[in-house]
Amino acid sequence: MNNSSHKKIKPRSFDVIFTLLLFCLFTFTVMTTLISGVSVYKNTEELMLSRYEERTALAYIITKVHNYDIQGNITVKKFGDTDALIFTETIGGIDYLTYIYCHEGWLRELFIDEFAEFEAHMGENIVEAEKLNFTMKTSDLVYIRYESDGGKVCETHVNIRSGR
Repeated sequence: MNNSSHKKIKPRSFDVIFTLLLFCLFTFTVMTTLISGVSVYKNTEELMLSRYEERTALAYIITKVHNYDIQGNITVKKFGDTDALIFTETIGGIDYLTYIYCHEGWLRELFIDEFAEFEAHMGENIVEAEKLNFTMKTSDLVYIRYESDGGKVCETHVNIRSGR
C-alpha cells in the first residue's frame, strides 16, 4: 500500500506545476497585451494632437480670410523674419489691422490700430507652429504654407471671393 500512496503524490505535483505554468503563461499574455495597448494608445494620441493642431491652424486662417473678404482688405507683407497676413478694417473712422503670423513657435494674431507701434511678441498665441508662409498668387488667391511643430507641412489656397 505504501507504493500506491507514493504514486498518487507524483500526478498531483504534475497537476500543480501544469496549473502554475498555465497561470504564468496567461499572466505573460495579459501583460504583453496591456503593454502593446498602451503603446498604440500613446501613438494614436500623438497623431491626433498633431492633426488637430494642423487642422486648427489652417481652419483658423481660412476663416479669418473669409471673414475679412472685402476687396483690398487682405494683404501679405514681411513681418520681421516671417510673412504676415494682414486684414484691414475701419471702425469708427479709424483703420485697424489684424496680423496673422508665426513667431517663437506659435501662430499668433495681433489686432492694433494702423499707427500703433508693436513688436512680434505682442501677438496672442493661437496654436503651436514652426513656420508659416503666405503668398498672394493673384489679387484674389492667397497661398498658405503651414509647418507644424512636428515638421508636418500643410498647404492650401484660399480664394478671396469679393475679388470676382
